Amino acid sequence: VRSAPVADFMLNAITNKKDKNWQTHFNKIVEDSAFPDLIDFDPIVPKIRRACQDLAKRAPTFRRQTLQTRFFETGDNYYLGMEHTREYDAWKNALASELVAPLSLKAKSGKIVKDIERFRGILMHHIDRLWYDGVLEVIRTGDVYNPGARRRVPRLYLINSYTDMKLGSLPVGESFRLSAEPKEKYEVMINQSSKIVVRNVEGYIFKMSKSTQVKREGNLTRSPDGNTESKVSLATFPVGHYVNHRTMRHNSAEKGYAFAFAGDEQATPHFMRYSGLTGACINAYFFNTFIKQAVDGMPFIDRFRQYSVETNWSNGEVVQRGTTANFGDGFLRPGFSYSDGLDYMHSKIIEYRESDQDVDNVLSRDWSIKMASSMVPRGMELNEAFISTLYKKLQAAVFEKFITEVNNDKSFTMEGLENLLRDRYEAMAKQRESSDSDAFWNDFTDGLKVDDKITIMLGDPHIFIAR
Repeated sequence: VRSAPVADFMLNAITNKKDKNWQTHFNKIVEDSAFPDLIDFDPIVPKIRRACQDLAKRAPTFRRQTLQTRFFETGDNYYLGMEHTREYDAWKNALASELVAPLSLKAKSGKIVKDIERFRGILMHHIDRLWYDGVLEVIRTGDVYNPGARRRVPRLYLINSYTDMKLGSLPVGESFRLSAEPKEKYEVMINQSSKIVVRNVEGYIFKMSKSTQVKREGNLTRSPDGNTESKVSLATFPVGHYVNHRTMRHNSAEKGYAFAFAGDEQATPHFMRYSGLTGACINAYFFNTFIKQAVDGMPFIDRFRQYSVETNWSNGEVVQRGTTANFGDGFLRPGFSYSDGLDYMHSKIIEYRESDQDVDNVLSRDWSIKMASSMVPRGMELNEAFISTLYKKLQAAVFEKFITEVNNDKSFTMEGLENLLRDRYEAMAKQRESSDSDAFWNDFTDGLKVDDKITIMLGDPHIFIAR
């Protein structure tokens, strides 16, 4: 689905003078919120209009014009799953912040701040509804859904109508509520010459006049009562490949107590790339093998090591299959923040020590490629300025991780230890320019003004892991 036609639909829907349902819908959201006065002193619809004009103008310049979409239809049910462009997501967040800005200026209590943030989330949800409404229309009119039968494909609506219409104008299959008695929901079954045959959510059949005034109902999934809209009928959320930092955590060697992360919690791919059950299924098999080996009398450390090796391989395959051989493509590439990457490496070093593996070979070839393609854009690997800056950023992040772990270690009781560590780090400006990690941490330790006990406690495990 191309993003530009979707943006054009959004603009038309929010500016249409004949069909004002979307405009009324956003005003209704404000009316039902904790801030109904916003309609009078700073209405949101004009702001949404201007924002949609800007989106429609910029959409043809988006970096990715074609968005991967999954659309399934089975008679009465349909499912639409798709990605959002980064530009749309940034636009949506900026618009939502602009809409609640007048309220934020007057926030005087924690409760009001929470109400404003909740209202902002509601606005973003309904902006997404407008986007998806456009997506469905682009698919319907694009002659790709049910090819050759475009004129017979029904129009799907993501909001209820706010204007009265005659029952006879609704197509078969459309749902509605009586304008005079909106409590109960009906569906058009048969369009006869003089009457319309309808049924309610309980299945009872009625005949109604074609001139009956009704309000069209949205087509999103119903809650179990069949009458009200499901609260999870439409949702947006960040997605991506997920890999747990640890395959297993060794909590107690004496008691043989370990904590494992199984199934999707161990590794799961981007849901639009391939089945998320693949990695989960293989991981469950590995864990069952781990348990069986215990019954067979295999030593814990050997079982732990085998489980770690095999699960790290499986996790790598989960990411590799969805990112085009680890390097990524226009849709998805490996990626993480500095802090997340260091958390992963920190956990892996601990895991390798616990399972008696070589800590100098924590990353296999495929994981080295994943790490490199995440941190170094293609073509920048030979750019000395970029590599130098990257090293400085990583070195600073490593030190912050080191400080965090020392602060979390309850065995340290020395007052002012963090300040001493930071002062020593700041005094090593020239040493930090070197890429020799061992030399840096050796100099760092030698220059610390602490007793031998603290030096030993810092050296293992904290400095050992950091270097």
